[in-house]
Amino acid sequence: MKIINRSVWKDTYDTLHHLAQMMGKVKLAATPVQPEWANVPLEVYPSGFRTGLLYKNGINFEILLDFYKSEVSIFDNRGNSKFFVLKDRTSVSGIYGEFLELLNFLGLDITINTIPQEMNMKTRFEDNINEIIYDHESAKNAFEMILYAYHELNIFISPFRSKKVMPRFYWGTFDLGTTIFSGIPAPYDSSDIIARIGFDEQMIEFGYAFDDTIDGFPYLYILIYPVKTSEYENAKPEGSGYFSKEKSEFFLPLKPVFEMGNPSEEIQKFLESSFRIICHNEKWPNLDWHTKEIK
Repeated sequence: MKIINRSVWKDTYDTLHHLAQMMGKVKLAATPVQPEWANVPLEVYPSGFRTGLLYKNGINFEILLDFYKSEVSIFDNRGNSKFFVLKDRTSVSGIYGEFLELLNFLGLDITINTIPQEMNMKTRFEDNINEIIYDHESAKNAFEMILYAYHELNIFISPFRSKKVMPRFYWGTFDLGTTIFSGIPAPYDSSDIIARIGFDEQMIEFGYAFDDTIDGFPYLYILIYPVKTSEYENAKPEGSGYFSKEKSEFFLPLKPVFEMGNPSEEIQKFLESSFRIICHNEKWPNLDWHTKEIK
């Protein structure tokens, strides 16, 4: 596993982001809506991402992306299965065509919005014919970073007694996140349905991302909702993490962390100390109960 700049594997990243969106949009269409879009994220399993159990047209099915085999597959409860292999020198439209074949194979009549969400790219899947590079080793390395981050976030979040969403992969922003809630309503006044459903209660999201915010390298982030940025201008978590006034989030760049002797210890210090700072500033109720030791 290597910490590499996203620019080195940008085409592969874009390929995977589009594919994750296809899987996620099917999951969105085949599950009842839950608060904070808890029904939508993809699940992480040892070889990749999975939608989890879906149901449509009387069919129970699941879609999987295997990073090690470079395969996308679909299964149903009748014993039917089909897959295709991700190849180099392909296109988003080509992948989408093969993805539709999987759905059609099971007789699934599912309509999705083919415009990418939460991406700078707005070309519909079927119209994006530009040739892209898919590098198997880069994809595998990226997934191993996701696995590492998953376990660190899982270690941190598991003991909390409050309502929470365990680590899941958010296909819109292509990041891994886990969220805890204080129980205090905080409706988001917006006509944007994504934001309105996603933000309706006081919460803290802890996550891992690949984007270009920190010199193009992966990082951990902590998002606070609602947040009063001015109260965090002098906030300093333990270790090498920091609060960004520009982004209104806490960040921990992972490249320097992995050059230290014990990256896990540094990550847990960042998560725990930032959580304490946030709870103090946001006046979370019943903090002792949220963090009461499990016995």
